[in-house]
Amino acid sequence: MESIYGYQRFDQNDPALFIVHGTEDPIVPFSSAEDLKTIWETNEIDFVYYPLEGRGHGAWGSTVNGKSLSDLSFDFIVENQSLNVE
Repeated sequence: MESIYGYQRFDQNDPALFIVHGTEDPIVPFSSAEDLKTIWETNEIDFVYYPLEGRGHGAWGSTVNGKSLSDLSFDFIVENQSLNVE
């Protein structure tokens, strides 16, 4: 997954990544999210990782520690873009 046509696909110049994936996703294997997490860790790129236990594909109604995924993604963007929102 990390190499395409013999070229390294990912490096430290890649942007931060918001990874959310249902562990029971029947369409995109959960292992794909784990692979991305490993690649971002290996390349020392900022990321957040939220495995959604027992959830499937399109689990946008999920919450993590009482926060909606839309709130978590908004917070992630604000932090990574160093935005000032008040």
